[in-house]
Amino acid sequence: MDDTRQRLVNEAGQIFARKGFNAASVREICAAAGANVAAVHYHFGDKQRLYVEVLRQATCQEERPEFGWKDQTPAEECLRDFLRHLLASMIDPERPEWQIELILLEMARPSEATQEVVESYIRPMFTVLEEIVWRLLPANATPKQRHLSVFSIISQCLLYRYHRPVGRQLLGEETFRSIYDLDLLTDHVYRFSLAGLRAYSESPPPAAHAERHS
Repeated sequence: MDDTRQRLVNEAGQIFARKGFNAASVREICAAAGANVAAVHYHFGDKQRLYVEVLRQATCQEERPEFGWKDQTPAEECLRDFLRHLLASMIDPERPEWQIELILLEMARPSEATQEVVESYIRPMFTVLEEIVWRLLPANATPKQRHLSVFSIISQCLLYRYHRPVGRQLLGEETFRSIYDLDLLTDHVYRFSLAGLRAYSESPPPAAHAERHS
């Protein structure tokens, strides 16, 4: 990526996280990035498009990955691959702290940028996981059970991204760091999620309850 373009993203991210979108100015962002005031227009078009790119990077987004699965690839293997990819972004120590601050700010007051990010990346990834979960649930599972299962799996991964300060307080720095291992977390979330999905087969809800809430 062009160095000036990325500097603009990094500096804008810090300023947006500290001030919010409206209070941040293009002039201030360019000055912090050591760039000409016209650089935002050249690289992004306007401040709104810059904000969308900043938010995209803050949500750990990359191009939709090519997992290389085949039709016969077991759903369990697909689930593990998906989780490893997601967690790798979530726990990447190189990601700056402003990304977390910005996401929390944006979630408190969603803007149009959130909708664009959801449609361009989050929804396609959600759909991939939804298809995996559908294969792992029993045939009589309801759409609500599928959606709840997907949200539960994603929530486990998000915890390691957005609740680091709380985790450090609860466990202490040394213990907390010991669990921040990609292989360990992938295996844990995989086993926990698979057990939860299989529980639907082992203990299906009463028919009346399922019908009422489907």
